[in-house]
Amino acid sequence: IFATTASTQSLPPQSSFSLSSDYLPQAVVAKIKQPSLFDFTRLAQQRRPFIITDAITHWPAFKKWEDIAYIRETCGFRSVPVEIGSSYLDQDWSQRIMTVNEFLDRYVISSTRTNENEGEDTPATDGLRSHSCIHDKLQKHSTNRTLECGGSVQQKYESKLEEDGSKHNGSAQERKGKTRNIGYLAQHALFDQIPILSRDIVTPDYCHCDMQDGGGEDCNEEDEAPKINAWFGPEGTVSPLHFDPQHNLLAQVVGYKLVSMYSAEDSPSLYPSPTSMLHNTSQVDIENPDLGRHPKFGDAKLVKCVLGPGDMLYIPPGVWHHVRSLSGSFSVSFWFGPSSAPQLRKKKSRK
Repeated sequence: IFATTASTQSLPPQSSFSLSSDYLPQAVVAKIKQPSLFDFTRLAQQRRPFIITDAITHWPAFKKWEDIAYIRETCGFRSVPVEIGSSYLDQDWSQRIMTVNEFLDRYVISSTRTNENEGEDTPATDGLRSHSCIHDKLQKHSTNRTLECGGSVQQKYESKLEEDGSKHNGSAQERKGKTRNIGYLAQHALFDQIPILSRDIVTPDYCHCDMQDGGGEDCNEEDEAPKINAWFGPEGTVSPLHFDPQHNLLAQVVGYKLVSMYSAEDSPSLYPSPTSMLHNTSQVDIENPDLGRHPKFGDAKLVKCVLGPGDMLYIPPGVWHHVRSLSGSFSVSFWFGPSSAPQLRKKKSRK
């Protein structure tokens, strides 16, 4: 479903962020500026991911959340669950309850200051964007704006891949050392817990579109309110390759994220976990694949894109996606509509 076909030729001009890869082909993610509800529904019916640009620039959060002082004042004393480790598939992954202030001090600010110290000197200020938005920090190094959301981001990661072979590949032991101090406030209903923060965001009208697609019994959730979650952390947080049963709008408020996606049709090549709890999660580490254990993975078709501030990515039900933060990042996800992932239908038909 990711191949460039005639069905995408009528869309606005497209752009993509592509990391070099020796084992997988690349495709393009369409970018559309604020489509109408009708156009959104039409595009979503194609079951392809696409990026809505300038989708959330009207949110109060778009400016307020850059300032860590605002986060502290609003919810610093509140306790939240924090994932410790880069990925919930890591053996040493754990969760801890801590205050937002403790989370900021221990994982967000300390992490970004460490990253800045590895490069040139940068004044330590108390704001998410000044700490960790790599676009502003690296803009002066960029002479070729090849990406709408900041050519410097693309240049940094492409050049880093050329130097290292792959920024994220390496032995499990090497990566364990690098990710031991990563904390992630992930998939948390923060806005239910702290209603004052909910005033900073606006549920997209797209969440109320009719997403029925003939799913029969699977379409019994269309009248439910969208499930809204916060994703807040430093550079290096990872959501392993997985799929969601519902439609997903991932809004990027602060920072940048690299999203790698595969079609639901590629599920056999992605080796879903046999365990019921992780049935929607792949066993493949796509940043360091073991083709000896997972030989079919080389047949899967990959598409990558970078989300920057103001972008909102539509991810259809069943589309596999892996998300890595390229900087300090604050995102909001909206799960809505029927649970219509093709993988779930196949599973149900075998019963």
